Amino acid sequence: FSGMQEQKDWPERAEQAEAGLAEMRARIPAVTGAGLAQAEMQAWLTEFAGRTGLIEPKVKVEDTLDVPGYPDMWQVMARLDGQIPQYGQAAFLRALSEALPWIQAERLEIADGDQPRTVLVVRGYYRQAVAEEPTAAPELAPDAETGADDGHAAATPATAPDAPAPVPPGGAT
Repeated sequence: FSGMQEQKDWPERAEQAEAGLAEMRARIPAVTGAGLAQAEMQAWLTEFAGRTGLIEPKVKVEDTLDVPGYPDMWQVMARLDGQIPQYGQAAFLRALSEALPWIQAERLEIADGDQPRTVLVVRGYYRQAVAEEPTAAPELAPDAETGADDGHAAATPATAPDAPAPVPPGGAT
């Protein structure tokens, strides 16, 4: 223990660990809602099944849950069933391992045979993203005076195609 106290590189190691954590967190997809986390998981599993040649894939996505101890994270459990093409086990496992750290295999069952049935249960992690700018409500149009759309809701209601054009400030031109 006394030898560890004499080492002076602990602050540098702590900085490296923090940088590594930040890098890993940056690789975790960010979503703005729980429903979007579920949709992202379904899309990823569907793409994964196609990329690995899974035959008759079936995807089932569960509810989005908070991650204990990480208030800015969500987790989504999902299941993928299908048949791995003949000699496709290695490619399937390699593709699954490339999804780390944000996808973790909870359970994987691969039966024997030429086209083995497989069951994959995964847990996906997502960062809760903060929307960068509020979006305009659908019933509002860009600023009628300047024509600008700065991403904020304007006070001018959108006009229907057959409605008369709005009158500019100061009267008709």
